[in-house]
Amino acid sequence: MSNRESKFELLRIVSMFGIVLLHVCGEFYGNAQGVNLFSGVLINSIFNVGVSLFAIISGYFGIKLSGRKLFELWTQVLMYSVMSVVFKGLVLQTLSLKEFIRACFPVSAGAYWYVTAYVLLLLFSKYMSLVIENMSKQEFERLLLLLFTIFSVVPTIIQIHVMQHGGKGFSNVLLMYIIGRYIRLYAKQSYKKRKLVIAYVGFLTLEFSLNYILSLLKGGVGVYAPFARDCSVFIVILAIITFLLFREFKLESRIVNVVSKHTLAVYLFEGTIRCVLEQFLDLKIYATKWYLMGIIILYAITVMIIAIGIEALRVIIISPILNQVYFLLSRGYTRNVRKVSNILLKIKNNGNHC
Repeated sequence: MSNRESKFELLRIVSMFGIVLLHVCGEFYGNAQGVNLFSGVLINSIFNVGVSLFAIISGYFGIKLSGRKLFELWTQVLMYSVMSVVFKGLVLQTLSLKEFIRACFPVSAGAYWYVTAYVLLLLFSKYMSLVIENMSKQEFERLLLLLFTIFSVVPTIIQIHVMQHGGKGFSNVLLMYIIGRYIRLYAKQSYKKRKLVIAYVGFLTLEFSLNYILSLLKGGVGVYAPFARDCSVFIVILAIITFLLFREFKLESRIVNVVSKHTLAVYLFEGTIRCVLEQFLDLKIYATKWYLMGIIILYAITVMIIAIGIEALRVIIISPILNQVYFLLSRGYTRNVRKVSNILLKIKNNGNHC
């Protein structure tokens, strides 16, 4: 977005907070009981829309492949991928050459599944736009229905995803991206906040109830939330409602816009930060406390603040160097293209003379 809209930037921040919160909570899901089981299921039911919301936002504003964008994304992901392996290896004393080499190819190796899916979206964005722009509204809706049925409805019913990834893969990101495009093109009307909130509470209550009942039926020990997977119909619908609700807000905040730029770094490095912090603070001592979730929320906020601070330093120190590198590479590429073009032109002219 050239002109960043704060309401959507705030949604990015909230979504990323939810992702970090889920990752922290994940360490306690296996043995959660009582109030912690209730809280664990609730947090899972609310915040597992995070990745889906990022994809909807991308679809709503559209993405376009460019050399600079791809270079900036690749260098950022590469840096955090290598740093993560090195830091974790030093802390846990498990650093290996194989892991280091794999970290040097984070996108193709799938080190961060959402980044891999996003890069695929970038690569196919031009062709998806051509298809979507030449579709009628009716054709678009048929496409959406087909994708929704295959990648959401069926997995929700039979609890098996056709791609065998539980919704954490390119197919689900593609579905949510296309939903975002549909909203931008055909759902431009304003929606009453009250109705959106009622719809949200209704779907969330149903989803939470199903997950909580199933958790109790499995013994009441450990969070079991099959209806809170990324591909679940409930998560898809809740993500759509959440996006539409935020779209109705009016917000202008430079601070929100600046912080939002660093959300990807949080996703890339929060696991490493948690790994380091665990050497000084063991959250497991609070595992049976009724206030566990309060501790986890504060911990997640701390992790986000540290990650944002590290990314701010990276932007100040590293980005100017990378900009110069990109300038040199692009200039060299342009020069070589001109040379090849001149050679081909000479060959063509010589052929005409013959």
